Amino acid sequence: MKVIERAQLDKVIGELRLGVSGLVDDAKAKSIGKLLGVEAIVTGTLTGVGGETEIHSRMVRVEDGMILAAVTTRDAILVEGRPLSAISVAGSTTSSLRAGTVRPVTNLRAVIKTKFGDMEIAFFPNRAPKHVENFIALAKSGFYNGTIFHRVIPGFMIQGGDPNTKDPNKPETYGMGGPAERLNAEFNDIPHRRGILSMARTNDPNSAGSQFFIVVKDSNFLDRQYTVFGEVVKGIEVADKIVSLPRNARDLPAERVEITVVIE
Repeated sequence: MKVIERAQLDKVIGELRLGVSGLVDDAKAKSIGKLLGVEAIVTGTLTGVGGETEIHSRMVRVEDGMILAAVTTRDAILVEGRPLSAISVAGSTTSSLRAGTVRPVTNLRAVIKTKFGDMEIAFFPNRAPKHVENFIALAKSGFYNGTIFHRVIPGFMIQGGDPNTKDPNKPETYGMGGPAERLNAEFNDIPHRRGILSMARTNDPNSAGSQFFIVVKDSNFLDRQYTVFGEVVKGIEVADKIVSLPRNARDLPAERVEITVVIE
């Protein structure tokens, strides 16, 4: 268990020019995490020997890589929700203090490299743990390297991740490939806003394998029907370039845009 003192948090928030209750982007959330040296920040209720103490307004909350910026009414913020025998809060010792709610933020990021530039991806492990785990495992194995974005629809999305697309001579098979293992759906409440990374599938909700798509325009008609598991936090303009490429009647781009996926 680690304690971040209020003075330190105030300093970090001040340096990043965050306003009270201001929603910040993932880049700033990542910066705060680095400066504080933490992976999660606790919110909710703290339980001690004397009963429960609510953390009222002016909270810092981490959820899916986003920080609701502010400081607590307490003098410390707890990180990682494991019980501890004693901890110093505001100069006093409180026994058996534990966290009420923890929102972990994975440090792992994916970078999708293309000839048009790179797209950095942040994941939502709290919402779609199996999909995040699957994507990271495939990427680390080199599964995605050499595949292309085989389907582009302007004003909607770009789709990739099919191993069949490594063969430029068999375009008729594009969109049909994937690993043998399939994933059960992890539909969640994250909307398909611009930049979202979501998993492609057949009519069977539990048929996702390796193919994914990146939304270039808000597409809320997909919400809770496809599994959102990440988001482009840097380089969405790369997707804009790819989606604008000339394409054929099957939405296959006229030029190959091969990808390499790196996990950092």
